[in-house]
Amino acid sequence: CISWKLQARTILRKRMISRQKMADYKPAFLADMLKESIRQGTTPSLTVTSNSMSPMLRAGDQVGLQELVPALAQPGQIITFSDSSNLDNLITHRMAGTSLVNGEVQFITYGDRTLLFDTPVALDNVVGFVVWRRRNSHILDLSSGQGAWLNAKLAKQSQIGLKRTTGIRPGIQDFDHTTAIRCNEQCQRFRKRASVRLLSRVNYLWASMLVLYTENFPKSGGGK
Repeated sequence: CISWKLQARTILRKRMISRQKMADYKPAFLADMLKESIRQGTTPSLTVTSNSMSPMLRAGDQVGLQELVPALAQPGQIITFSDSSNLDNLITHRMAGTSLVNGEVQFITYGDRTLLFDTPVALDNVVGFVVWRRRNSHILDLSSGQGAWLNAKLAKQSQIGLKRTTGIRPGIQDFDHTTAIRCNEQCQRFRKRASVRLLSRVNYLWASMLVLYTENFPKSGGGK
């Protein structure tokens, strides 16, 4: 999830609004401000407040957003959107695929750590997609080089986890809320098995090592 009280410095500077007043704004209004800033060609930033996308994104990380073009959207991209069931939340999760509901394209998303599907996301609720991540003083570009390599690796790992626990492949079609609930229930049942819990821990450790490797050896050959 994304804190709607913090960061969006670009927008605040353009509108001459002090950072102290940010807490007075509703998340839905912040989402509109972010979209407007993106349309003007800037890259606003937000602060991550949960570990649902760990280890790729952790609480305290900052992410930069750009406009998501539906025709160019790909499974594995990380997007920020308003939670349709609770507009007080902005969420940043990975895209698994798309669904066509009543002629409208919706995005299917999940958290790398949770491996649970969200309610399908309408295009109007999408704020943008993540193009960089800042952790401490290190900025990782997710659109090219080592950052793109890392994001693709972690996306593939999470997609394998989804297939193992739900039977759903990335890039799925005709995925509705009922299907999401059924898959989430199945995933919860699988997690009760000791073997599945152990495998999940091993996979998380491997993913964490990849992240550490990327952060400590940013110019290594693995990112080429």
